[in-house]
Amino acid sequence: MASSKFPRRFFSAPGAARLWFGAVFLGLGMGATSCSEPPPLKLTLSQREMADTLYLEKIKTLGPQLDSLCAAKREERLARAVDSILNVRRSEEAELRAKYKQPVLQPQ
Repeated sequence: MASSKFPRRFFSAPGAARLWFGAVFLGLGMGATSCSEPPPLKLTLSQREMADTLYLEKIKTLGPQLDSLCAAKREERLARAVDSILNVRRSEEAELRAKYKQPVLQPQ
């Protein structure tokens, strides 16, 4: 009796082995191609013009809103940046004073 890796019941009917291996290879092939990226969209000229028009309309309405948000946040960001720079400079000054053993001046 020949030893086989697969149980005999899978190959009892004629052509069953070919059918079984065909199904396995078909499943592997479908699995390998299912993870690929879909092809990029190809728009016609009229579709591109319509998308461009919609984009420009939205930019016209959103532009002033975004500009006002930037202006409102500018002062806050500027103050935060100045405070950060001052804190870094003060810590550097404290390190230098400690190095040369000079008294620390309190910020006003």
